[in-house]
Amino acid sequence: MNLKYRQHGMTLMGMLMIMIIVISGALAAMRIVPLYMSNMTVRGALDSLVSDPEMRSASTVAIRRKLQSLFDVNDIRTVNSKAVTIKRAKGGREVRLNYEARASMVSNLDVVARFDESVFVPEQ
Repeated sequence: MNLKYRQHGMTLMGMLMIMIIVISGALAAMRIVPLYMSNMTVRGALDSLVSDPEMRSASTVAIRRKLQSLFDVNDIRTVNSKAVTIKRAKGGREVRLNYEARASMVSNLDVVARFDESVFVPEQ
């Protein structure tokens, strides 16, 4: 019986390489996913402006205060209401938030994610 042809499987080095790749991917995901979860909360705060009837006739300062309070309640630290631009448009206002979020990966290596969210808040 020739054992040379019967042996199948992965070597220890192959197993270690696969484990390193899987662990690196998991660590990267653990750093990147919170950025997108935070952006989903920011998007929800912007969407709440559209559904809030008080915001239809609110001033620019009131809209900024409302957004900042939503950011504070939801513990959003990557962005503040000063990064919000509010422009008058026909029939309402366009509220735009363009920001970057950073997450440290390893030592001096960072991941930067850019987000550009906007909503249209109609007037009465």
